[in-house]
Amino acid sequence: MSLQKYKNYPLIENKLDTPQYDLFRECQVEIIKSRLAPYYNEGYQYAEIYHLVNVIEWLYNLDWQPSSILDIGAAYGTLSLFCRKKFVCPVFVTDFMDRPSLSFFKALGKLEDFKVNNIETEELPWKHKFDIILLTEVLEHFNFHPAETLVKINKALSDQGILILTTPDADSWGRAKRYKSLEEMPPYKEGIDLLDQHNCQYTKRELLHLLKASKFNVLTLEYSPGATARQFNILATKYDT
Repeated sequence: MSLQKYKNYPLIENKLDTPQYDLFRECQVEIIKSRLAPYYNEGYQYAEIYHLVNVIEWLYNLDWQPSSILDIGAAYGTLSLFCRKKFVCPVFVTDFMDRPSLSFFKALGKLEDFKVNNIETEELPWKHKFDIILLTEVLEHFNFHPAETLVKINKALSDQGILILTTPDADSWGRAKRYKSLEEMPPYKEGIDLLDQHNCQYTKRELLHLLKASKFNVLTLEYSPGATARQFNILATKYDT
């Protein structure tokens, strides 16, 4: 398997010979060499960049220095490592699963801290504010209506901070099987099965409404091609800051 395997390869080909992608690939190689993420090594490493094309550029070209970064649902940790290399600031990481690769990089001192944490059902493990919060390829996995969780994330963001969010575009991917729209998603309630899958995929209208209701101001909404269908790439700040 390779990057060229995916039909949207022509849409990212011109992005690959750049310093930002070289840094991103350097982070990928560290994960591969750890041998702690078989699914990543077998194929996800190739699909990943298709989802994050704009995010990689935003982070690489950021013209100010963040004091701390939070990566929620970091999975294998590519963006966490990317931020650590680019900004040389503390990077805090959560995932709802105990990811061996994240524990490994924490032990090496490449991540400030990693905690197993479900952002939907638990409070964040740290009380301070973050200048950058990453929520990439996570929102579609939420089991409950996201508004309450996004408000929680908003409160963890510093006043001048940015939220970077990616998620599938329902108009390109189609709707998920579990919830066909944002309106169908239930509020948090104990006893509802927590499923690790795409539970809801959002339209642009739903996503913008959701972010505004959660007191985020969308500065930029762009599309990455995705490996097979396009993704939203969003840069947002706190509302009226």
